Amino acid sequence: MRLLIPRLISIAGAAALLVFGSEMAAATASVGNDRVQSPEKPALHLTSDQQKIVVDAVSWRDTSDKLPAGFNPVVGANIPTQKKLPIHPVPPPASDKIPALKNYDYAQLPDRILLIDPMTRKVAYVIPHASEGRPIERPQ
Repeated sequence: MRLLIPRLISIAGAAALLVFGSEMAAATASVGNDRVQSPEKPALHLTSDQQKIVVDAVSWRDTSDKLPAGFNPVVGANIPTQKKLPIHPVPPPASDKIPALKNYDYAQLPDRILLIDPMTRKVAYVIPHASEGRPIERPQ
């Protein structure tokens, strides 16, 4: 019996090494150029009602910026530097109602709102809005 317990511990240790070792190898395989590759998020899909929630939550905030020269704001585009196009966390009214947005930032342009993946700094979703030329009133 005394010899059986250490042998069972050795077998359990070898099994754990086999299981966790393969996970470690998979994690190491996802490392490229000394950087860990972040997993791709699923594509973001918002209904028209959800888009309106986002527009209502951010359009009254003083976060609108001009479109930086040479930047084409389409899904998948890399965001310019923070100095050229500031990004902000999605505010609680929208992120509370649409929990998936807690993982995104936004940039507000005169005619659209960009939802941005902060890990990749790429545009994840574009919401057009028609606030051009008219003041936006803050919700009461």
